[in-house]
Amino acid sequence: MRTELIKYPDYIEDFHNYLISSGRGKNVCSYYLAGICSFMEYQADTDPLFADIPLNKFPLTAFSSYTSTDMDKYRNFLISVRMLSPATVRLHFSSLRSFYKYLYTIDSASNDPFRSLKLPKAKPPRAVALDSVSVKELLDGILRNDRCLAETEDCSAVSLPITEAIWIRREPLVLRNHAIISLLLGSGLKISQLAALNIDDISTDNKYLVISNISEDSPRGIRKLYFGPDTALSLNNYINGIRLPSELLDNYLFKNGECYNWCMENRKNINFNDKLVKDFPDRNEMFYEDMKKLTACLRRQGREYLKPAYKEKALFLSSRGTRMTVRMIQIMIKEMVRTYLPDYLDKDVISPEKLRNTCAARLISQTGDLTLTSSHLGKSPRDTARIYSALKRSHTEESLAGLSLTDW
Repeated sequence: MRTELIKYPDYIEDFHNYLISSGRGKNVCSYYLAGICSFMEYQADTDPLFADIPLNKFPLTAFSSYTSTDMDKYRNFLISVRMLSPATVRLHFSSLRSFYKYLYTIDSASNDPFRSLKLPKAKPPRAVALDSVSVKELLDGILRNDRCLAETEDCSAVSLPITEAIWIRREPLVLRNHAIISLLLGSGLKISQLAALNIDDISTDNKYLVISNISEDSPRGIRKLYFGPDTALSLNNYINGIRLPSELLDNYLFKNGECYNWCMENRKNINFNDKLVKDFPDRNEMFYEDMKKLTACLRRQGREYLKPAYKEKALFLSSRGTRMTVRMIQIMIKEMVRTYLPDYLDKDVISPEKLRNTCAARLISQTGDLTLTSSHLGKSPRDTARIYSALKRSHTEESLAGLSLTDW
């Protein structure tokens, strides 16, 4: 962020600090600064007074001279020349509104150009959520790990045949992927909050996690989000690993430590089956099956198997042992949905936000408490009601297809 601010005036950095102190997230700050800088560049290109003035010398007093007419011209420029969508235009003007609010707090603005300005209304996104059957199919499919990953626009090389080598490489990520989607469905977290979770933020015994609670209306602090037993089990499996079957441990750890050690050493070997027969010739089929089961359990040892980097506290790790980014999680979710819900009508639009919608629909259906659900998700009751009513209305309309003309 510091390098982005170098070519702009000092008051832009002051505005950035104001946004941070008011509880804005990192991404929101970036969008707002981009909106302000876009407006300054527009003025430099269209107003002869600023044609020869570099952006880092753009005068703060100029903002007091702009009227609603100037803002309306800028709005038309964004729509007709830059071809931006109504939602993006509103984001640009939200940043300008916040900037003028900041200018009023430091007594640097004498007029409000937004008082009589009408902005285009952004069409609310269509409410999409998974039903309970689709949720079960998705989670069960991830645990089975038995399909080649569907091709996406982000990863075109993943649609390879499901060979033993590919299956072995993907096995250590199964528990992680299952835990991520279970947590999104169970708690309704935002993806940025999920990516920021640390291992110490989770209590699987008490079924809650701790997130930062920062907003304009509330002071800095922490907040607890609770989740159900299914999510707790998935997280516990990922954090602690799958518990090894006692009969396998009795046979191959205490009685024959050589076999257990061999499984530990070869659990990442992509030629596992060939090496097993080579190193242990003339054994019966039951022995080979037990060795495969034991090694499969050892591959699913969760977070520790991913070898966290030094002092890495992130809950969800990449295959390199570092914190997963938001983009990594988005791509993973898209892959899992397209792979294990190939016939789902809206599979291409399922995103972390749609999983939040699923959580909202489930909580309202199970508790019937709109206020509790909106508070849990951090949404306004109006937005939560809109999502749930849209989902409920679609289900109701589908039921019309089964109505009889005479049996009523």
